[in-house]
Amino acid sequence: MHLVNKETGEEFHAPSGIGKALVATGTVQEVVPIPGPEVTVEWSVGRGHVIEDYQTPPVISWVGGGNFGHHSSMDGMSHLKCRSYVPGLRQQTCPPHVAEEYLRLYAEWASKRKKPAKVAAPQVSASTPPIPGVSPWMGATTSPWQRNYELRKK
Repeated sequence: MHLVNKETGEEFHAPSGIGKALVATGTVQEVVPIPGPEVTVEWSVGRGHVIEDYQTPPVISWVGGGNFGHHSSMDGMSHLKCRSYVPGLRQQTCPPHVAEEYLRLYAEWASKRKKPAKVAAPQVSASTPPIPGVSPWMGATTSPWQRNYELRKK
């Protein structure tokens, strides 16, 4: 407990049991802290950034109490993972209405993200060469130099 002596004005701290006994005697008075302004955290959700032809997943952001932040994830769980830490208060999590909006935007983003399945190139047989007209069994020389080529002048 935070106490102040009524006669001298001296402030001191005492354990709760001793402080209550001193207050009961009338020699000291308990100092009640004045609460500061209430801190509110503002949450918002928005679409991800566009980088050329790719859009990042939705982003949850918050600001309040002198701090700010944002969270985005590829697995769609940002509404469960993000926390706002305000000094003097306990951590705050994403409110339900922001989580609903995030899930809606994530579902929209995930539906655009899926690519169509690749169509396999038709193959005539297992031994069809990858380059038409060139057989993979054609031998190549192991040296880049031509054989039987003479460089000296006669």
